Amino acid sequence: MKNKTYIADEKAFTLIEIVVTIVIMGIVSVFAGYGITQVTSGYVYAKVNAETQQKALLAMNRIERELIILSSVTTTSSSPTSITYTSYKQSATSTSHILAILGTTITLDGDTLVDLVDSFTLSYLNTYDDASPSQTWTSTSKVIQYTISLKDKNGNTTSFTNRVVPRGL
Repeated sequence: MKNKTYIADEKAFTLIEIVVTIVIMGIVSVFAGYGITQVTSGYVYAKVNAETQQKALLAMNRIERELIILSSVTTTSSSPTSITYTSYKQSATSTSHILAILGTTITLDGDTLVDLVDSFTLSYLNTYDDASPSQTWTSTSKVIQYTISLKDKNGNTTSFTNRVVPRGL
């Protein structure tokens, strides 16, 4: 039988070095995974927020276009959550329109403008810079302010406000 002799200069990893390396790699992997999940959740939040803003922008633009061409407001049916008005659209005859919130949906003449609405309010002002809006339309009202609060898919609420000066008044 041959005797095995070990040379003191042999290069090799000890079991302790391998275990320490595996532990360090595990710790680094945990932090890298946490960073990746934070980036991913930030992306998802930004995407949901962008969808909510886009929905609000489309609804606000449509409401602005409708209100800017109104010619008169039915004072008995104007309220903080709905307005009945007449406007001239592509013809000389006036047509009546209703802008209102029904449940969680803002509608214009029964057609949905935007859903997942938390609140919708209308205020009426005498001048654009008026600091004290009224909740009902008066004969001196010249500006309409509307605020839409939308809930996103995560349950967060975002509010959007705009003022419109109708041309036909």
